[in-house]
Amino acid sequence: TSVKIINLLNILFFQKSTLTTSMNQLRQKVGLEQVLNHLNGKRVLTRVDFNVPVKDGQVQDTKRIVESLPTIKTMLENGASNVVLMSHMGRPNGKRNEKHSLKPVAPVLEQLLGKKVTFIDDCVGPQVEEAVRSRSN
Repeated sequence: TSVKIINLLNILFFQKSTLTTSMNQLRQKVGLEQVLNHLNGKRVLTRVDFNVPVKDGQVQDTKRIVESLPTIKTMLENGASNVVLMSHMGRPNGKRNEKHSLKPVAPVLEQLLGKKVTFIDDCVGPQVEEAVRSRSN
């Protein structure tokens, strides 16, 4: 079982029909409890809010990370083979800036979770595809 963090930098653009369909789907959301029996051996993509204060490369407040732990642990305990976590800290003026990287979150999550966490510094491309496909322990 593995946990991965991906910097989520994608912007979604909706056409009117897609937006209507998406809004209808949101009204029919299911919670984690409804899919627990279907997680065994599956890769699970999860959006988390890891927009935490970082100073000098160190996470200053772990509250949001800690609050995500029950969900992550539940997915792992119910057989998810690969949990992919997506979040973002920002990209001012559309430019990558290391001070907005989620990299400092990975070791904190790894320590709190007690499992190896792989940080992936992008949201698309071959490196991301390979990392997400892998099922390392």
